[in-house]
Amino acid sequence: MHLDWHYYPETGSTQDLAKEWGRGRMACRLSQEEDAEEAVAVFYTFNQGKGRGQAGNTWFCGQDRNLALSLGFLPRALDTGSLFALDMALSSGVRRFALRFGPDFCLKWPNDLYAKGKKMAGILMETRVQGGGVQELYWGIGWNVNQKLFPEQLPNPVSLWQYDGRTRDLETMARDLALAVVLAYEDFCRKQREAGAGVFGLYKQEYLESLLFYGEDRDYMYKGNFLRARIEDVDEDGYLLLRDTSGRLVRAGIKELQYLLR
Repeated sequence: MHLDWHYYPETGSTQDLAKEWGRGRMACRLSQEEDAEEAVAVFYTFNQGKGRGQAGNTWFCGQDRNLALSLGFLPRALDTGSLFALDMALSSGVRRFALRFGPDFCLKWPNDLYAKGKKMAGILMETRVQGGGVQELYWGIGWNVNQKLFPEQLPNPVSLWQYDGRTRDLETMARDLALAVVLAYEDFCRKQREAGAGVFGLYKQEYLESLLFYGEDRDYMYKGNFLRARIEDVDEDGYLLLRDTSGRLVRAGIKELQYLLR
């Protein structure tokens, strides 16, 4: 798989850059000017002004201390029913990459990277679907790397520097992280060809066991109401399944469930 690297000293959003690339490549594909090899474009910066997160949230990047990175994929055989399985695969790949720095990393559903109860990285996956298949896939991450202080209004951020006191080279980290994501993507594509719809089951257990508070009785807000429950499972559509203290099973989607972090 060929990687096209694009570094920007400053930009509004690496996701927007990836989408612009994708539209151009799709035009080439439709005109049969693109070669047969699936290309991946990597856009990264250390100074992003308009970062986006899940469900319309914003992402603080800072200036020349943190990493914003987006990858553009043009899948050749990915149906919409496999999207959450892919999200699990890539998020788990990021967590495995993070474990190089220490043992305290987990995923907060659906795909934020946490360390010791605080948010270190946010992940966003966006797609363009046509005819039941995924034509374009854009996967972005904002990672707090060398930040020493954060704006007070941010709820619970943490950086790698705050985690272990080490300053890291952002260029090296960008390239290592992008390669880790691409390897996880290639592994997913191979497993999907072999297992078909069963690919979800190949990733679910590792994903569940990596989740923040998995199997623990914890406090949440669910659709505006207090909920004491434990994370029990996740379904193929990406909904989180929790069991409350009365034994009732709750199926929660993004923005329906809020973690009450101490």
